[in-house]
Amino acid sequence: MTVLRTRDFFKENEYLLATNSRKLYGQYHSHEFFEFIAVLGGEVLSVIDGEKRTMTSGELTLVAPGIVHNVLSSGDFHHMLNISVTEKEMEKICAFAEIDIHCLLNFSGKYIKIPEKEFGVLCENL
Repeated sequence: MTVLRTRDFFKENEYLLATNSRKLYGQYHSHEFFEFIAVLGGEVLSVIDGEKRTMTSGELTLVAPGIVHNVLSSGDFHHMLNISVTEKEMEKICAFAEIDIHCLLNFSGKYIKIPEKEFGVLCENL
């Protein structure tokens, strides 16, 4: 299993944004940083810490550092947004928002459905 290192991905910024619409054959991996996964269209199969779930358009999940996961194509079409954030930057964000970073660790692998109106705004601004 691959462990993705912060130093290999974050050269200039403390966060990375990526969109993906290609067929996913993913490998199980973990990393030293936080990753938000949002499905903007279609569906994907996520496996986070051994738990499988089909994610559909408008769903978001968080993968905490060290958690083994994989995302696979489960249909003919999908469009995803990945936001990766270093632990250092996430600590700043949590401090600003007055959130205990340990609460985020408890959220890892949980799923939320983005309300339709906010989801539309998100998609329009990508």
